[in-house]
Amino acid sequence: MICDKSQISGTFDEISGSYDIVNRLISFGIDRSWRKRLVSYIPDDEGLRVLDLATGTGDVAIEAIKTKSNIASVAGVDLSEKMMEIGKKKVEAAGAGNKVIFKKGDLLSLPFSNGSFDCVTMAFGLRNAVDTTKCISEISRVLKAGGKALVLEFSLPRNFLFRAAYLFYFKYILPIAGGAISGNMKAYQYLNSTVVSFASPEKVAAMMAEAYLEVKMESLSLGIVTIYIATKSH
Repeated sequence: MICDKSQISGTFDEISGSYDIVNRLISFGIDRSWRKRLVSYIPDDEGLRVLDLATGTGDVAIEAIKTKSNIASVAGVDLSEKMMEIGKKKVEAAGAGNKVIFKKGDLLSLPFSNGSFDCVTMAFGLRNAVDTTKCISEISRVLKAGGKALVLEFSLPRNFLFRAAYLFYFKYILPIAGGAISGNMKAYQYLNSTVVSFASPEKVAAMMAEAYLEVKMESLSLGIVTIYIATKSH
């Protein structure tokens, strides 16, 4: 089991070159619609400053700039420098280089002052935080009062039969498929372990509520993923 930030960043560095294509294949392309849905919750206020955590290769940042003309800037933060190197190239290719910056940073100690951002987004990164509660606390800290935290994360389907099929896919099929493409089966075994062991949506929402965030949840694709839409109350 990967348990510290150096191991996590090293793992994502190793699979960075094949990360996007593997995501498309193992999710059958649905991951794009999940990210689009996440971005749709970004507020429409003008001059918005957005922080995208666990930004990886920049998919959420690029989608945000493409679909939300009111965004002034996006700061993408990740531990994996190689993932962000790919993200920088994608941002330039998308013509968004003047609005997106990338910065190496730790989810548990963000390199920004209190109340720096109007909106924080994160896709599939919360479960990789060594300390989920601390990560949520940091999100709340860097948000302005009234700001939005939008988190997309895997969850376990409630339907027994679908859940069993989903877990079988994650445990046996995904590591083989991801490993064959990336050359790193261990990384996708890690993915399986984080999804299975991660807190339930109700527990995540409760953690957010304790960090002065008012939370709503949206379940997508029969419960495969959950979007947490949180507002900082004060």
